[in-house]
Amino acid sequence: MYKKFLNEDKAQAGAEMLLLIGGMMIIVLIAIYFYNDYLSRIGNEVSSTELNKLDDSIKNISLKFS
Repeated sequence: MYKKFLNEDKAQAGAEMLLLIGGMMIIVLIAIYFYNDYLSRIGNEVSSTELNKLDDSIKNISLKFS
């Protein structure tokens, strides 16, 4: 009887561990989704700002040679 109880306890612990790991994976996937969206928006802003600065620099150089 004790062995049966011990096996049931191990099975319950295993099931709880799987549920815990599954829940953590869902949280991580949601965080990755939002972080990816955030980085995408930041990347576009940085690229746009850098391109505008480069464009201004090229225009200033061309004005000096004109």
